[in-house]
Amino acid sequence: MLVAAFQEPGLSAALDVIPLMEKCGLTPDEMTFNTLLDGFNKKCRFNDAEKVWEMMKERNVEPNTKSYNAKLQGLVAQGRIEDAVAVIEMMQKDGPKPDSVSYNELIRGYCKEGRVNEAKKVYDDLLKNECAPNKGTFKTLVPRLVEAGELDLALSCCHEISSSKCRVKCSLLQGVVTALVAASRVEEATRIVQLGWKNNYPQRGLMMPALAETNKDVEAETACDDSTPYEEGSKE
Repeated sequence: MLVAAFQEPGLSAALDVIPLMEKCGLTPDEMTFNTLLDGFNKKCRFNDAEKVWEMMKERNVEPNTKSYNAKLQGLVAQGRIEDAVAVIEMMQKDGPKPDSVSYNELIRGYCKEGRVNEAKKVYDDLLKNECAPNKGTFKTLVPRLVEAGELDLALSCCHEISSSKCRVKCSLLQGVVTALVAASRVEEATRIVQLGWKNNYPQRGLMMPALAETNKDVEAETACDDSTPYEEGSKE
């Protein structure tokens, strides 16, 4: 019912779902409200999302982490990054505790505004609060780190990707490798290529860039014969 409501052009039916359920003797729960929050925020219907929050309060339904993640998504989409920070701080203090998705939204907001230093601090908070960085974390953060010349942290992220068996696009790793080579950090770049091939990234997609004649042996040393086609299937 909720999915069908969000497919309608006016979306007017979505807000009517709650009273309709109650009229039929059904009690809307967290999952019901979270579906509405997620749907409205993805459709950029932020005023309607706020109405859903009011409905939850009226019915004494406690928002959970998924509820707040939907709110964070909406705030970041509106460019209200400081409000998003306040939500995270409130969650850290009073609960429910933020998870990887919560921090990812904040990282995405900072990266969108070009505030890489703040994004780095959020990444540190994510690790300190024992949340595991995931595909969404790296997809957002690593390219911005490369653009900003923050190669030490980008390299650290690549090692974390390898050790956690997180599947990211091959182009993400290649971007770090290329930047490292450009910075004359060939040995570190070679190590990322080697780790990538061991984790079944394709040789045709992850390789050392064309180097000067004296560095051709580096690529030969990273040759690997047991790679298999890359398949991207992990969830964020």
